[in-house]
Amino acid sequence: MTKQVAAEFATKNIRVNAVLPGISITPLQDSFRDNPDKLKMLASRIPMQRMGASSDVAGAVLWLCANESGYVTGISVPVDGGVLI
Repeated sequence: MTKQVAAEFATKNIRVNAVLPGISITPLQDSFRDNPDKLKMLASRIPMQRMGASSDVAGAVLWLCANESGYVTGISVPVDGGVLI
C-alpha cells in the first residue's frame, strides 16, 4: 500500500513512507519493566537483545521528514531491533 500511494502522489512531490515500530518500552509494558525476568525473556527474542525506545522510532521519523531524505518515497522502515530480518 505504501508503494502504491507513493507512486500516485510522487508527481505532486508528496512523499509517502511507513515506519514499522517493534516492541518499545512504553507505559503499556509496565509489567515487563517491573519484572526483570520478563524483560530479559522478551529482549532475548529480539536480535539486538533489547527493547526499543520511543526515541528509536522518532529518529527514523525525523530522518524521513528531513531534507536529507527528500528523494526517498515508497519505503517501509522497520525500527524493530532486527526482528523482521
